[in-house]
Amino acid sequence: MTAQPETFTVGELENAVDSIETTCFFLDRDEPLRWKWVAFAIHHSIYSMCITCLGMFQPSCVLSSRKGKDKDDDGHLCQIGNRPLMKSKRVPVATGPAYRIVWEPTNEPIPENNDSPEDPVERLRRQENLPLIGFWTALARVQDPILWMGRLGNSKALVMSDEEIRQLTWLHQRVRNELMHFKPKSYTVFIDGVRTATLTAVRAVQFLALESHTFVWPENGNHYERIQRAVKRMRERLNGEQPVQPSGCSASGSTTAG
Repeated sequence: MTAQPETFTVGELENAVDSIETTCFFLDRDEPLRWKWVAFAIHHSIYSMCITCLGMFQPSCVLSSRKGKDKDDDGHLCQIGNRPLMKSKRVPVATGPAYRIVWEPTNEPIPENNDSPEDPVERLRRQENLPLIGFWTALARVQDPILWMGRLGNSKALVMSDEEIRQLTWLHQRVRNELMHFKPKSYTVFIDGVRTATLTAVRAVQFLALESHTFVWPENGNHYERIQRAVKRMRERLNGEQPVQPSGCSASGSTTAG
């Protein structure tokens, strides 16, 4: 009898929960290099939780437009009830690449709808050719209470300060990207910066998972309890070592050519 190959199956929620629990696993290691893996895992945790919140009911909400990822959230039209038609634009936080979505009234004509229904198979084929939205678009959309996080009556948008977004920007660019795509050199990272940014990410993950009310928990499994336990454990582990902010910034890194 031929043995069946081993497989695993993952959905968007399980993908996020696994990354949250993996962050806990790396926090339990007792060596400086654990912070590299903590940065990788918590980055994926917040990204995948954003995708879960935005795409569980409508996967097209997490697909990038054909215009390119740098054009996502630039020029969307939205009308709520009898309110004026609004148009979106990207407003960078500091110098970017993080941004927020701002809606402004517009006099543009509302595009005419195509009354003919789209074939569902053709729609799936069309969507398969569209890439997933990037990290910054996902983070911007979960902060938008007008459209992306306003689709359900009781859903709530994530609120982040400019300082918190700067911390995540540093984690994304100076830690995650530098170490994920590592070039030959000697590279030094402030652990206090990773700890501070991770605490910020944990707060965002906790809100999106447990307080945003943007998705339905599956009947089978204990995802809610797993996230609760993981968040509690991460906070205890991180707060056990009080972060000391590097001079002049909340999170910092440096590079030395080797």
